[in-house]
Amino acid sequence: MKTAKTTDAQKERIARLIKEDLESYNKGFIIDPVIVKDDVDFYGDPILFVEIIFDGEGLLDPHWNNSQHRRLAPHLEEMGIDIPLIETYIGKAGWARHQERIKNGLR
Repeated sequence: MKTAKTTDAQKERIARLIKEDLESYNKGFIIDPVIVKDDVDFYGDPILFVEIIFDGEGLLDPHWNNSQHRRLAPHLEEMGIDIPLIETYIGKAGWARHQERIKNGLR
């Protein structure tokens, strides 16, 4: 059976694991914040939607970032989470614009 809801503690741990993993490899980048939210996919199945906000010079390594789910899998299993993580990466400047739009009632 798939997990329908995650606790705040689980979300915080997932966010911390993602931040530590990405910063350990992508030197010079600051990953903050990492926001983990319960959501559903197109078919109504539960997912964890993860927004990863980053700041730094150069490019994040896409090979490392795309294989992160394999490094996180043992931790998720330990927490009893068996639903997929859907990750999106947003630069700090884009994130600031996004937050301003939300504040002004726009999407």
